[in-house]
Amino acid sequence: MDVGEVLLIVSLLSILYSIYAFYAGVKKRSADLLLNGERAVFVYFLMLLFSSLLLLSHFLSRDFSYEYVFYNSDSKLSLLYTVSAFWAGKEGSLLLWALFIATLNLFVLSEKKDSLTAYTLAISGSFLAFINILLLLTSNPFAKMPSQPEGFGLNPLLRTIEMVVHPPVVFLSYAGLLIPFAMAISGYILGKNWWERAFKYLLPSWMLLGLGIFIGGWWAYRTLGWGGFWGWDPVENSSMLPWLTATAFFHTLYMERRIKNRLLELMSYYLVVLTFMLVVFAAFITRSGIISSVHAFGEGPEGISFLFVIIFIGVLSIYIQKRYPDNSSNPTTNSDTELRITINKESSILFYIIVLLMLFIAVLLGTLMPAFGFDVGRKYYESIMLPVEIIFLALFGICIRLKWKWDEELREKFLIPFLIFLLTALSTFAISKDLLISIAAGLLVFSLTNYLVGFYTGKIRFLRRYGAYLIHIGVMLLFIGSIGVWTLSDTYRFAVTPGESVSAGNYELKIVSLNGKEDLEKFSIFAEIQIYENDKLIGILKPEMREYKVIRSDRIVSSVEILSFPLHDLYVSMTGISKDFKKIGIEVHINRLANFVWLGMILITIGGFYTYLNIREGSKKE
Repeated sequence: MDVGEVLLIVSLLSILYSIYAFYAGVKKRSADLLLNGERAVFVYFLMLLFSSLLLLSHFLSRDFSYEYVFYNSDSKLSLLYTVSAFWAGKEGSLLLWALFIATLNLFVLSEKKDSLTAYTLAISGSFLAFINILLLLTSNPFAKMPSQPEGFGLNPLLRTIEMVVHPPVVFLSYAGLLIPFAMAISGYILGKNWWERAFKYLLPSWMLLGLGIFIGGWWAYRTLGWGGFWGWDPVENSSMLPWLTATAFFHTLYMERRIKNRLLELMSYYLVVLTFMLVVFAAFITRSGIISSVHAFGEGPEGISFLFVIIFIGVLSIYIQKRYPDNSSNPTTNSDTELRITINKESSILFYIIVLLMLFIAVLLGTLMPAFGFDVGRKYYESIMLPVEIIFLALFGICIRLKWKWDEELREKFLIPFLIFLLTALSTFAISKDLLISIAAGLLVFSLTNYLVGFYTGKIRFLRRYGAYLIHIGVMLLFIGSIGVWTLSDTYRFAVTPGESVSAGNYELKIVSLNGKEDLEKFSIFAEIQIYENDKLIGILKPEMREYKVIRSDRIVSSVEILSFPLHDLYVSMTGISKDFKKIGIEVHINRLANFVWLGMILITIGGFYTYLNIREGSKKE
C-alpha cells in the first residue's frame, strides 16, 4: 500500500470519528468528546495536507510510476504547469476539494465553539468523508502503474495562467458553499440563528465562484479561438447555477431582515440547500459522463454516487425542515408580516427573485436536455437571456429609488431618468438601427442615473451599500456587453496565402508572412498579419498554431491574437494550415462591446470584496 493511501485511510478514520464525537458530544453534553472531535479535525486536515504535498512531490520529481502523474504531466513541462497539473484531472481536483473543506472546517472551529459549530462540523465532515471514500475507491491519485520513461503530458489547453488559477478558485468556492448548508441544517435541528454566521461564508464563496467564472470566461475568450466568452457548455452552466441561487438567497435574506416573513425565511433556507445541491450537481455533470462536455473528466462510477448524494441532501433538508418547523433561523420572522404587492422596493425585489429563479430553471433544463436526447444550442439560451437581461437592466434602476412603502414621489423621481432613457435609446437607434441594443443602452443609462443619485444621497453609516451598488453596476455592464457580443458581432472566415489581403468590416488584413519557431515544450507556426484601417497601419497580430511535444493526440491548439478598442475587439485566430504550408485558415471576429463584459466582471469582484470587508469590520466592532 502506498504512503499516500495510508494517509487517506487515516484521514477517513479521523473524519468518521469527528462526526461521532461532535454529534454524541452535543447529545451527551460531553466536553471530552467535543474536544476529541476538535482534535480529529486537526488530524484529518494534516493527513489531507500531507497527502497533497506528497502528490505534488511526485509531480515535481517526474515519478511516472503514478498513473495520475503519468497522464497529466511530462518531463518537459515547466515548473508552474507541473504544479497546476496537481488539479488538472479528476483525482487531483477531488483531493484539492477535500483539502479545502478540511481547511474551512478549521476556520469554523476557530470562530465559535458551540453546538451549532459541532453539528456544522459533523455535517460538513460527512460530505468530506464521502469525498475521502471516493479518493480511496474510484479516484485514487496514488494508484501505481509500471514506471514509464515519459509522461502522457498535460492538456495543452490547460497550459495558461488562467487554468493555473481557475480550478483552485472554483473548488475553494465549492468548499465554502458546504459550510452555509451545514449551518442551515444544524440551525434548524438546534433552533439556533444560523444565517448570520452562514452569511460570512456564503458571501466570499459566492464572490470566489463569480471570480472563477470570470477567469473561465476570460480563458475561453483568449484560448479556445471560437470568439466567445461563454459557450453554454453543461460544465460552464453547472458552475453558474449555484451562483444564481446564492444571488437569490442574498435578496431573500435582505427582504427577510426588513419584512420578517415566514415564507421568506423558508426561501432562504431552501436556497442555501439548493445552492450546495447544485455544487454537487456540478461534480455529477463533470464526473458522470452523462452529458458530453469539453470540460468533463469523462465517464466514471463516481458520477452515480454524486447523484445519490444530491437526492439524499434534498430528502434530508425537507425532512429536517418538516421535523423542526418551529425552529426558525431568525426568531423575529415569527411575526410573519404580510407581503405587500404594490409599487415599492419589496415587490420589485420579489419580482427580481422570481425572474432570477425562472432564469435558473431555464438554464438547468437546457443543461439537462442533452441527457434526454434533446440538444440545445446558443439560440435557446440567448432567446432566454436577452429578454431577462433587459428586465434586469430596468429593475436595477427602478428598485434603487423605491421605498419600502408606497412612494407618492414616483413621478418626480423617475421623470428625468425616463427622459434620459428615451434620449439615449433614440440616439443609439439612429446610429445602430438595432432596437434591442437601443433599448438596452437606454436602460443602462437610466439605471446608472438612478445609481448616481443613490451614491450622491448615501449616508456614511450605510457604506456597506456601496459594495452592492458596485456589484449591480458591474452586472449591468456585463449584460450590455453580452448583448453587444451576442447580437452585434460579425464573423469572417478566410483561406489565404502569404502576401494576400482580405477585408473584415472596416479593416484590411494583410498576411505578411508565415513563420515557425521551436522551444522546449512545443513547435509553433505563426502568421504575421498587418491590420489596416482607412489605409493606415494600426497594429500587427501574430496568431499561432502550436504542436506540443507530448504523446497525447490533442496536442495541437491555436493561439488567439486580439486588437482591443474601447467599443470592440478585433479577434483573429488560425484555424488550420494546408499540407504544403501555402494556405492558412483565418477566422476573424469583430466582437462589439466585449470590454464591457470584463469591466462588469471586475466591478462585481471589487464590489464583493468591498462588501465582505465591511461586513467583517462591522462584526468586529459588534
